[in-house]
Amino acid sequence: MEKEKINDTQSGLGYLLRIGATDLCNNDCIFCHPPKVKALNALTTEQLLEIAQVIYDNYKLKTIHFTGGEPLLRKDIVDLVKGCQKITGGEVEMAMTTNAQLLSDKIDDLANAGLKRLNVSLHSINPEKYHKLTNSKGELVEKVKEGMSKAKALGLKVKANCIVIRGLTDMDMGDIATYCWNEDIIPRFLELGLYGPVSEWFTKDQQVPHDEILEKMNQLFGPFKLDTTRRGNGPTKYYINDKGQLFGIVHNQSSNLCVGCDRFRLSSTGLLKACDFPPIDLKQFIHSKDLLESEILKVRDILKTKGKDYIGKKTRSMDYNFRWNLTQINKDKE
Repeated sequence: MEKEKINDTQSGLGYLLRIGATDLCNNDCIFCHPPKVKALNALTTEQLLEIAQVIYDNYKLKTIHFTGGEPLLRKDIVDLVKGCQKITGGEVEMAMTTNAQLLSDKIDDLANAGLKRLNVSLHSINPEKYHKLTNSKGELVEKVKEGMSKAKALGLKVKANCIVIRGLTDMDMGDIATYCWNEDIIPRFLELGLYGPVSEWFTKDQQVPHDEILEKMNQLFGPFKLDTTRRGNGPTKYYINDKGQLFGIVHNQSSNLCVGCDRFRLSSTGLLKACDFPPIDLKQFIHSKDLLESEILKVRDILKTKGKDYIGKKTRSMDYNFRWNLTQINKDKE
């Protein structure tokens, strides 16, 4: 008899497992600036899949979401997606967040591996501004568009994420929305998160909150009404107008971010983390299923006991460190 899986989520739909495929990135975005020092002890795909198998055996998952860094820089990213798809038997959605600059050449294999949904970072469709925002070179906006178009043709769901910064990207919202709607892509506008070192690069005055983003979109394409039929993973509200044009606002700064949170994260170095609690280092337990399972089950108590209200800068700073494996890098220095 199959054992009952853990599912303490408020929605009842299951947990979202984010797997950091790599801490490498081919951009140096002005609101991110990935550290130059990288963790050297990333796990192999086989090791990550061993951990993913135990997580899947014990927790009800709704989505496995591959992130980075830039996940497409992992040479065997297709094998990682395919392995997770095999573990879950196709019962769990496979998703990815990417800058899509390398997507065009890999999307066929990723789709065949089981990838169903993409979140693409697209903060401007103006080539000059895109280069300024990402510190990248080449005709990359067109490469991003090409990759997104191919993904749509293969039947993937695609969303485009734009971080809204006053005086920098707020004037691009209309162009991004129009492009996305013409391509059957859902545009999403994100509040600028002043977490970790980002608070040193930008000021609160440069944040554009949810209500102001909605007002701007109403002026351009409204009126919009709240689409109550859609529920995103995380603090996202979707709005739709009479033409059927849909967009989302990720209000990760002006909302109670922790309410209903159902995600935990696995880094490329084998750290498992939920909320702002210290991560669990799983590397030492690989190849010992009983010990690995025992450590992974500890996450349940963390997920159940974490605060229900907004945590604040502490969580955001730790999240930045975890995203770029700084937790592991600092540990390696000890």
